[in-house]
Amino acid sequence: MLETNVLDVAAILSSIACGEVKTLEEDRVAFPRLGSVGAFGVFVGRFMGSSPWEIHREEELLYVLDGRTEVTLLLENREETFAVEAGQLFIVPAKVWHRQTATEHAALLAVVAEEGAVSFESDPRSETPRWT
Repeated sequence: MLETNVLDVAAILSSIACGEVKTLEEDRVAFPRLGSVGAFGVFVGRFMGSSPWEIHREEELLYVLDGRTEVTLLLENREETFAVEAGQLFIVPAKVWHRQTATEHAALLAVVAEEGAVSFESDPRSETPRWT
């Protein structure tokens, strides 16, 4: 039997308080999992400030639904930041620590492999990720 799911993303986003994410629990509340596409989870969320650093074994697709965010990548010898506006898509490379920062509010849709790690350190590059 074919299953279909229609999700009201606007309603889901309106139920999420827009604030800064400072703990793993706040991260889970700010970015609820909507479902799966194969081995990838689909998440949507609203936030202000900086998200925690995260890293994934596979690429992550970020689509900015509303507002503007800066995506910072911690590369081997440098940091790179990219401005991503509403309606734009950003592909985060696999196995690169990254985070999003929104000076006002931002709403994102993310499609990412379920396995990843999160860090609240100022620079997690020296950490060995604890994959979840």
